[in-house]
Amino acid sequence: MTSHKYPGALPRKMHWSDEIGGHASCPDCGAPLEPEQHTYMMAIRRGSDMDFHLVGNTAGHFCEKCPLVVLDRDRFEESATLAARTADGSAFLVMGIVDLDAVPEDKKSLPFDDDTNPVPLVQFTNIGGKKSSSKSAVRRSSSQKRKDAHDDIPAGVRMKGGVAYDPAEDRFVAIVHSWDNAECFGEPLEWRSSKLFRTENAAMRFYKKSIRPSLKRKMKEASKQPGLTLGHRKIE
Repeated sequence: MTSHKYPGALPRKMHWSDEIGGHASCPDCGAPLEPEQHTYMMAIRRGSDMDFHLVGNTAGHFCEKCPLVVLDRDRFEESATLAARTADGSAFLVMGIVDLDAVPEDKKSLPFDDDTNPVPLVQFTNIGGKKSSSKSAVRRSSSQKRKDAHDDIPAGVRMKGGVAYDPAEDRFVAIVHSWDNAECFGEPLEWRSSKLFRTENAAMRFYKKSIRPSLKRKMKEASKQPGLTLGHRKIE
């Protein structure tokens, strides 16, 4: 049973609000549009790579009569800027709606995974000129898989890891801070996992199982550096 008035399982055409003069009425039939909370899959450019992010918001305005949604571009640009961690903005693509109602009950607290718990993405029918009538799992790029291997966690004289709440994504994420001094003076280098979690406990389980062993390996590799220490905590 869906928890939405406008089910995420229904494939829809997408328009940007600035391209049709706002999000008050449907550009196809003229009916009023209504905002509703949904989760979207965004592909965001970072340098030469594309990262995939899940973004939950009410920036989608739905038509009661047509399978159509108008997205507030400003809201999604804000999400892309926060995700890319740059003040200059970032190129992005909103691929479709994630049908969270399709996630099995026993997997709702687990991270999405390509093989056992794929993202139930319902692509917009006018993205890329191809119509999609079914859910499809998003396959991560090779650069994304490399990041999930945690090879890009910056080593430091002191490293602290844990979980943090990301308001832009409305999800919890595993995070690592690294300092170049044992006293943790100054701004740390920050690393965030590409995996997002609905609950803090799920994010912490992922951290303990996947991230903490990576930090221990990094400490072993950096054992020649005197004073290298490791801590685990929730990072606010």
